[in-house]
Amino acid sequence: MFVRSSRSLAVRRGRLALAILATVLLTFTCREITAPNLTPGSASKRLLNPSGVVVVTPGSMHGWAFYDDQHDAACVDASVCRMVQGPGTTPLGAGSAELATPAQGDGNALILNDYAGTRLDSITSLNYSTYRQSTDAGSNLAIALQFNVDYDLDDASVGWQGRIVFEPYQGIGGNVPVNTWQTWDAKSGKWWGTKASVPKNGIMIANPCVQASPCTWSMLLAAFPNIGIHSQYGAIVLKAGSSWAGFRGNADKLTIGVGGATTTFDFEEANSNASVPALPPDSIAAIVTDATQFIPLDGSAAEAAVHRSVISVQFEDTVSQATRAAIIGSVGGIVVGGEPATPGGDGPYFIQVADDSTGERNLVLGYRLNTLPTVVAAYALSTISADSAVATGGQPTELDGLRGHSTRRRYRRPTTIGHWK
Repeated sequence: MFVRSSRSLAVRRGRLALAILATVLLTFTCREITAPNLTPGSASKRLLNPSGVVVVTPGSMHGWAFYDDQHDAACVDASVCRMVQGPGTTPLGAGSAELATPAQGDGNALILNDYAGTRLDSITSLNYSTYRQSTDAGSNLAIALQFNVDYDLDDASVGWQGRIVFEPYQGIGGNVPVNTWQTWDAKSGKWWGTKASVPKNGIMIANPCVQASPCTWSMLLAAFPNIGIHSQYGAIVLKAGSSWAGFRGNADKLTIGVGGATTTFDFEEANSNASVPALPPDSIAAIVTDATQFIPLDGSAAEAAVHRSVISVQFEDTVSQATRAAIIGSVGGIVVGGEPATPGGDGPYFIQVADDSTGERNLVLGYRLNTLPTVVAAYALSTISADSAVATGGQPTELDGLRGHSTRRRYRRPTTIGHWK
C-alpha cells in the first residue's frame, strides 16, 4: 500500500533555504587511441542506477559526466557540453543532452563510469535516440554510442583495450536525417573497435571488427565470445567527434537492459519552468510504483520502506507555476506524475530526485520541504508492513520525517487516507 496525505496540515517552521548539492561522479576515461586517465581497479562491477526511468539533470547526474575526450579532462564549456530543452519533441521528457565539436580536433562526450564487467551477451536491449542539428557531406554524423571494452573478460589481460563504437550511419548507409529525432537499436547495427590488435585467450590477434570493416552484434560475439565492458575501465560513452568539425547534435532515451534489469536514461535540463506544469499531471510513471525501488528503513523490512528516488510534494492552491518550478528545480527534481484531487485540479506532484540508496536523504529532503510556507505536504513515498499497520490500528500511514535524536522513525496517521493501485 502506498499512502499520501490529502491537504493535511504540515508543520510550519519558517523559511528554509534549500541547497541540495548532488554529488556528481566525475569519470576519467580516454580518447579512442590512448589509455585512460583512470587508476586501474577503481571501477568495480556494479549498477549505479535502478531499473526503470532515471532522469539525468545537471543537478542530479546519476554518475554521468560531461567529458573533453580528446584532452582527458572534464568538459566545462556549456556551449559544447550541456543539457537543453528540446530540440523539438524529444523521445522522453522535454529535454536532451547536447554535444558539439566546433573544431576538427574536438571530441566531447557524456560518460557513465558503470556496468564494469558486464558481458555483451547478457545485454538484452540497447537503444537510444539522436538528433542532428548540423549538416555534413553524406549526412553521416550523429552522436555515437561506445563502450570501454575488454575483448576477453575471462583471460588475464586487464590493460586498456580501447573502445567498441556504434555509429548509426553504418547500419543504414549514411543519410541520417537532419532536424529529426531518430531511434536506433544498437544491437541491430554495426560495431567497430578502436584497436587493430586485441587480446583473446591471452594472445594478441588482429581485430576483425575495425572501422573499415564493422561487425554486426552477432559477428562481434562470434569473434569474441567473452567480450564485455572492461572490468576496470568500465564505461558507457555518448560521443561526438573527433574529426567532426562544425557538428552539433543531441541524444536522449538511452535504454540498457542487462538480464532482468532495464534502465532508461532521460536527459533533461534542470530548473526549467516548461517542464513543471501549473497543476500536477493526472498520470503516474512506472518508477513511482515499482516495488523494487523501495528500500527498507534501517536495513529491515520490519517497519517500512521508502522510495529511493521519488518524493511527493503538494503546494498551496495559490502558489504560482513559477514558484512551484523554482522549488522543484532547487532540489534537482523532475515531475514524473501527479494525483489531482479532481480532474484538472490540484494535488501532489511526484518528483524524481537524486537516487538515494539508503533512503535517508530523501526522508530529510521531504521533511525540509515540509517547512516551506508554500508547501502543504512533502514526504518520501513509503510502504508499510502488516506488523506496523497493526500498531496504528490497521490504518496505512505516511512517514513524518526525522524526529528526536535516534534513528527510530515516528509515524503519524494522515487526516485522510489516499489510495494507490
